[in-house]
Amino acid sequence: MRSAYLNVYDKDKIEEVARVLLNSKYQIYSSGSTYKYLIDNGIDATEIYAQNEHPNILIINIIMGKKKDVSIIKPEIVIADIPDDINDVYNSILLFSAARNDITTITGKKYYEKVISSLTLFQEITEDLKKELLSNFFNEIAFNMLENLYSIFPYINTKSEKISIPLRMVRKLEYGENPHQQSFIYSSLIRSSMSMEKIEEINGRLNFNHILDINKAIELINDLHCNCCFSIKHGNISDLSFNDDINIAFKQLMENKRIKENEIYVFTGEVNEKIIEILMGYNAEAIVAISYSANVYELIKVKKIKPKLIKINIGINPPEENEIFYLNGICVIQSKDIFDETQTLNTVTRKKASMDDLKLIKTAMALSKHLKTFNAVILSSTHIAAVSQSESSTAAALKLAVYKMHQKNMIKLDKNELTVATDGSLSINCFKELGNIPVKLIIQAGGNSEDDDVIKLCNEKNIAMIFTSKRHFRHF
Repeated sequence: MRSAYLNVYDKDKIEEVARVLLNSKYQIYSSGSTYKYLIDNGIDATEIYAQNEHPNILIINIIMGKKKDVSIIKPEIVIADIPDDINDVYNSILLFSAARNDITTITGKKYYEKVISSLTLFQEITEDLKKELLSNFFNEIAFNMLENLYSIFPYINTKSEKISIPLRMVRKLEYGENPHQQSFIYSSLIRSSMSMEKIEEINGRLNFNHILDINKAIELINDLHCNCCFSIKHGNISDLSFNDDINIAFKQLMENKRIKENEIYVFTGEVNEKIIEILMGYNAEAIVAISYSANVYELIKVKKIKPKLIKINIGINPPEENEIFYLNGICVIQSKDIFDETQTLNTVTRKKASMDDLKLIKTAMALSKHLKTFNAVILSSTHIAAVSQSESSTAAALKLAVYKMHQKNMIKLDKNELTVATDGSLSINCFKELGNIPVKLIIQAGGNSEDDDVIKLCNEKNIAMIFTSKRHFRHF
């Protein structure tokens, strides 16, 4: 004779499982409210009662061979749900004991249909299903324990050689990187600058690429600290404009963009219905903003809005945030590349940057930090003139950025208006790539063997140059 022990909080569908167990010649043991529920529903069950101890303890001792009771057959199946309250340990210990002693462990109703099917077809739990159920139990109990750990310290402890991270599925995306790929979002309890709680979908559904772009936008906004709007597509920041008035910033952005269609537009200020209607004319993929005016919500009620409208909540970056990269079976964890606004900026030329240039300097540095290495950023006083990234050298990045300026017909600027920033150090050859464009300020890492020659050349051309105390390379 075979037996099964049932002790569940959630009674939904447990009656169906019990009937199939009886039909498959299992004797059913139960206790407490589960036993009463089965009896009330006409299920033939035997009550487990232990004086001065929890009934689960008696079953645990029988499973582990610590107690002999000829009236109770050692269970081959244990059905018990994992309690939400970590202090309620009896079911957890019962399931642990069963799992470690090769007993089929069923931890929730989401598996009942598979269990019923297996018992109906084979009158037993198949080995493959048994392994799946066992894996599910260890995964669920580990998640619950880790949930408690990260509620105490919500950061990755990189001082430990062993790290476990709890992940919970929160959303299935429309599709992955390509329409034929499935994609899911799992959130963790690790405190970070990006989380699904910070994203509110006002209309439309997000896919994998949208999430990547929104993540990039949030990271950039956290570092910029200025009122601006910019466009982004497939992780590439194409244009950016800044002004204290977001409407003026948007006007500047659109005046200087060559390609306006099918991009994601990001705003650090409030977006109104006029902006929405303009971008609808350019088939904007999505609009991401800190807030929307009340009339935008009214517009949605009466008019179909094609661009996805996303509201994001920007907070303070966690102090101990780490980046995790999953690379074909291994995880690489590194500390977050923090943009330190207080870092020392060393002016190495006779000409000095003015206090009015400070905002421009920080904007240029933040942009360069978020572009792939090697990169170059060329800024006017109000917007991006050109950017380039993922080049083989700083010289190549500068050459491409200058070429883009010419293509966009951006060399209609007042003398000495441009600011140039690179993530690498400049050589004389790099300087030559700037050609005759009007540069007033260069921001670079320094550390090149030709630093002295580049400084001399800047002095000759009356260009201010700043060496940063920190280099920001980005390869992903």
